[in-house]
Amino acid sequence: MVSGATSGRRMLQLASMTFGFPPVRYKRRPVFNLRSEGRHFANSRRCLVPASAFFEFTGTKYPKAKHRFTPNGAPFMTIAGLWREAGGNNPPSFRMLTTGPGPDVAPYHSR
Repeated sequence: MVSGATSGRRMLQLASMTFGFPPVRYKRRPVFNLRSEGRHFANSRRCLVPASAFFEFTGTKYPKAKHRFTPNGAPFMTIAGLWREAGGNNPPSFRMLTTGPGPDVAPYHSR
């Protein structure tokens, strides 16, 4: 879900996008997450990413243990993100913002 301003009013739009910003350099991987601490996003293309769950993985060897987190008492949640318009051969894309974990996620992951 993308939010923008038009004539002082907010406009909400639901759009399908690719997960992960394309790599800046050749042979690099896409950027899926961005640490949000110490950053300012007032002039960024902010969005809300709807999700019914997210996963965290623990362990040092493959296959790692997979932990599924879902919202309590709701069919979905939203995750803060940033988006980019299509450019060149790349479709519109988004990445998620991360922060320190809450007490429910902390035993499984540090973000």
